[in-house]
Amino acid sequence: MYRFEEEISKAIEEGVFPGASLLVARGDEVLYRNFFGYATLLPQKELLTEKTRFDIASLTKPVATAALAFFFLKEKRLSLDTPIVKQLKGLEGEDKAKMTLRHLLKHTSGLPAWKPYSEELKKEKPEFFGRREAKAIYLDKISQESLERPVAYQRIYSDLGFILLGIYLEKISDTPLDRLFKQQIADPLGLEQTSYLPNDQPPENRDLFAATEDSTLRGRLIRGEVHDDNAYALGGVAGHAGLFSHIDDLHRLLVEWKKGYAGKSELFPRDLVDEFIAAKVKVKLGWDTPSESQSQAGTAFSGNTIGHLGYTGCSFWMDLEQGFHVIFLTNRVHPTSKNEKIKEFRPLLHDLIYKELIGQ
Repeated sequence: MYRFEEEISKAIEEGVFPGASLLVARGDEVLYRNFFGYATLLPQKELLTEKTRFDIASLTKPVATAALAFFFLKEKRLSLDTPIVKQLKGLEGEDKAKMTLRHLLKHTSGLPAWKPYSEELKKEKPEFFGRREAKAIYLDKISQESLERPVAYQRIYSDLGFILLGIYLEKISDTPLDRLFKQQIADPLGLEQTSYLPNDQPPENRDLFAATEDSTLRGRLIRGEVHDDNAYALGGVAGHAGLFSHIDDLHRLLVEWKKGYAGKSELFPRDLVDEFIAAKVKVKLGWDTPSESQSQAGTAFSGNTIGHLGYTGCSFWMDLEQGFHVIFLTNRVHPTSKNEKIKEFRPLLHDLIYKELIGQ
């Protein structure tokens, strides 16, 4: 047994998270793949299986929303630097007139990180809560939101920016985001275990999904529906969160991005991939990079690494220089999101994985 396996088992015993899926790969070769712990603890414990899918929260940003923006750019239906107000007439305010697709993807729009719009919606217009029609209300709220910084001035990681981006992509395509993702990303790559779960189309088998939080706002344990309250308020489909996925599908997607980086992908052509994630691009488009200190990715990844974290306890990191990636999916918010022990665990895990599997 690897030491990192022992640490995962120990973490489950100590309540860091109920369950986890882990995949480690070099190139397209899977070096390690395993499943641990429980899909749910309530109302009784259920073991997590190799079929269990996770709410990947903000991993939705690179997996779906940024990838769809990439598609529209590839098709020349969009430009990175055209102000979005030209096509999104509902977006008002002089301070937002310069906002472009590039600013939204880089989190330099100046919009706040987050706002409790879901609570406001449920209180003010409960008939729209949880419905896709709420997007018009969200657009109005974002339009009225004051910017925290001028456009392009500073990076402020923003859910609101990606909510706006999702609305924008739907507007220019006249197609719901979940259908766009299936048509342009999931189907071409064969991602059969990755999708949105719209509120109006609940899954036949909720047991297929890892449980998340026991929600006060919704008055129930969340399972088989999106955890993020703003995404739920928008009907379960949004640009910042809403996707459910599996380590095998995420592996397939990361391999395709890696191929694009090497100039070997039809779906992700090299010239546009460079715009998004090239080493020279300091602030990536739709992707994150490890923090310079106390990174959740640990200490072994090179400076040419991209990835993302998700609030539910999911993460992936792909080292483009050393050619390996680590996908680690958990339901750490089950049964409560107040549990943040994973922040100390993840760096240790990634360092052990590198030592035992990669750096040999």
